[in-house]
Amino acid sequence: MHESTPLWLTVDSWLVLQNEVPLGNPDVLVCSVGTEIFFEHSGAAPEANKQWAAELDQGWNRAKAVKIAGSFSELSPQASKPNPTYPNG
Repeated sequence: MHESTPLWLTVDSWLVLQNEVPLGNPDVLVCSVGTEIFFEHSGAAPEANKQWAAELDQGWNRAKAVKIAGSFSELSPQASKPNPTYPNG
C-alpha cells in the first residue's frame, strides 16, 4: 500500500520547506488555486492533467470575467505571469 500525506503550500513555501526538510518529490501537485494539476510518473517531470484543464475550459470566457470583476472596486488583477497550461489567461 502506498501512503500519501497531503500538503497545502504555495510554491514559494514549498521551496523554502524543501530546503529545510527533505520532503522528496510529490506524486501530485495542485497549483494556481486549483486550476492546474500535475502528476509525477516514475520520477519523470510532472505532467499536466489535460482532462482537468479541458473541464475548466468549458464555458470559460476570460473577457466576460474581467468585465464583471472590473465592476468591483475592491478587486484588482494579479500581476501577469506566464502560464504554460493556460497561455491565453
